[in-house]
Amino acid sequence: MKKIVLICLSVLAVLLGTYFADKATRVKSHVGRAVFKSKEGKAAPALSLKDLNDKEVALSDFQGKVVLINFWATWCGPCRIEIPWLIEMQNKYRDKGFVVLGIAMDDEGKSVVAPFVE
Repeated sequence: MKKIVLICLSVLAVLLGTYFADKATRVKSHVGRAVFKSKEGKAAPALSLKDLNDKEVALSDFQGKVVLINFWATWCGPCRIEIPWLIEMQNKYRDKGFVVLGIAMDDEGKSVVAPFVE
């Protein structure tokens, strides 16, 4: 009987220790709340880049919309996984003013990005 009580107390001690260790070391999540806060009416930083057709695209062109800027590269494995999800999200919420701007970080530039986008 003493062995069973001792085993139960040991298991309970391990579970409690694991729980409190996990709680103490857990990273706070920002899911569901804004990480960067800005006051309404505050202008976005000036950002202007060229798209694949050499057309100038400025962040200010999307005033009044929710803009997600995604930095990606053709050689990035996780990027290849998330891009279809981002396209799907933009298509779903486009009518509500949501825009995804992808900024390719490939050193080779348009020569590798354009075929990838096709």
